[in-house]
Amino acid sequence: MRKFCCGIWLMTTAWAAVPGNFAWESTQKVAEQETSLVYSPHSARATLRLLYDAGALELASLCQFQGQEPPLKPVGWQSAQAVFLGQGVNAPLKYPASVHSLDFAKATACNQINDWVSQQTAGHIQSLVTRQDLPASTAVVAISAVYLKASWVHPFEAKFTSKQPFFPKGNVEMMKQTGFFGIYHDPEFTVLEMPYREGQLVFDCCLPVREDGLQGVRRRLTPTQLETIWGVVGESRLAVQVGLPKLRLTSHLDLLKSLNIPDPISLPGFSIGNTRLDVLVQQANLEVDEVGTVASGATATVVSRGLPETFVADHPFLFWVRDRSNGTILFSGQFCGN
Repeated sequence: MRKFCCGIWLMTTAWAAVPGNFAWESTQKVAEQETSLVYSPHSARATLRLLYDAGALELASLCQFQGQEPPLKPVGWQSAQAVFLGQGVNAPLKYPASVHSLDFAKATACNQINDWVSQQTAGHIQSLVTRQDLPASTAVVAISAVYLKASWVHPFEAKFTSKQPFFPKGNVEMMKQTGFFGIYHDPEFTVLEMPYREGQLVFDCCLPVREDGLQGVRRRLTPTQLETIWGVVGESRLAVQVGLPKLRLTSHLDLLKSLNIPDPISLPGFSIGNTRLDVLVQQANLEVDEVGTVASGATATVVSRGLPETFVADHPFLFWVRDRSNGTILFSGQFCGN
């Protein structure tokens, strides 16, 4: 019988809905510090996809967008997208999100956005954006929300849950059970897969062999390696004695800094001229207990009208007078002051 008890752990979830490189690379950027967090690659990418679909082609490389992508068919989880448009802004035809008009000058604008997010996440995320996130120049707010409520195929019994030490310090509520699960061994880590009842959802936990080995494992893993591991672990079933901490995680993430978003971006689909990305924030929650997992994530990006470009000819310059219809240069010269 194999014993699997979580010490330092790295949680990964299957992200078939998100191209592996973006999911892993963005997770690496967000999780640079060795601190507990939860992050939704799906929500982040879906939000940026709304900008891409409005013409922000600068995001294609970062997010690995590929023209028309097949629609997702979630089972056991749900996802929704919306854009809130300021006065005089229109969404492109056949836009893949619900479209709402909003007066961003009103103090209640953030309440309307947060109400939509709360509805999509069963009330788990209620304050994604603040009034300070919406300057007077706000033109578009694009949002993606994801919500999951899933039950273990093999639930834990609460009577076996007890306080146990957790490296390097403190205690956790450790759930325990013995059952048949998928498991994969590497010289540096072990991966355990626990299935949920809903659809093809699974919880994958990657436990370094060394108690202080989290950063080393994170640096070594690649999207290709993870896909290979998940293919193997999904087919194996061995008797495993499991110890898994109960989790209650909430993260507030500034993705604008973490993901190195190109600036400026162009959004011809919204016909608002110069634009800048002021805000890209995400809130994510995850609770894991004896029954299963409840998780929610929402990402918002705030696009503002950029200031007009300036051109002040206050030093020597060249000039031409030309006929664009035939290319004739009628006059040319330079000006060096009076």
